[in-house]
Amino acid sequence: MRIAGTAGDTVTQDGIAALTLDLPGADPDSVQVELALSGNPTPTSVRIFGEGTRGTPTDLGATWLGGSRCTWIPAGEGQGLRLSGAFARPLARASLRLRYHSPVALLAGLENVIGGPRGLAYTLGPSGLLTDGEVIELRADDPTPELDRATPHRMDGTEYLQPKDSA
Repeated sequence: MRIAGTAGDTVTQDGIAALTLDLPGADPDSVQVELALSGNPTPTSVRIFGEGTRGTPTDLGATWLGGSRCTWIPAGEGQGLRLSGAFARPLARASLRLRYHSPVALLAGLENVIGGPRGLAYTLGPSGLLTDGEVIELRADDPTPELDRATPHRMDGTEYLQPKDSA
C-alpha cells in the first residue's frame, strides 16, 4: 500500500488485507467461540517525525464480523468451520484473542477453552519476507493491553456460525 508523505513523497508499506480463522472440529450445533480483534489501520498519510506508519489501535471485532463469512472447511483440509473476511482498510498490525470451546470437552459437559481461561492470543503483521505475513502466538502470561480494551464477541451456531455453503 502507498501512503502519502508530508514532503510530497510516498511511503510503501505492506498491510494485512484479510483474516481467515479455521475452527477445527467445529459444528454449528455445538460451537462456542469468543473473538476479540484489535488492529492498526494503515494511516492515509505519514509525517517524517510524527506518527509513522504504525496507525492507531482500533477495536475491529464487530466491523470484521459484520463483513466476514462462515463456511465449511473443505473435506480435503479437515473438518470444521472457517471464518474469513477482508478489512475495510489494510492493517499495519492486528491482535486477536480467540476463546474456542473444545467440541470434545463440551460433549463431556466440561467448560474447557483451548488455550486456557484467556484463550489463544496472536499478533499479526505483514512481512515482505513471508507471503502470509508474520503470525506470533502470545504466551498466556504476555500482557495484551490492546486486546483487553477490545470488545469480546461471543458466537455460537444459533446465529452467526452457520455455514453459507454446503459440506
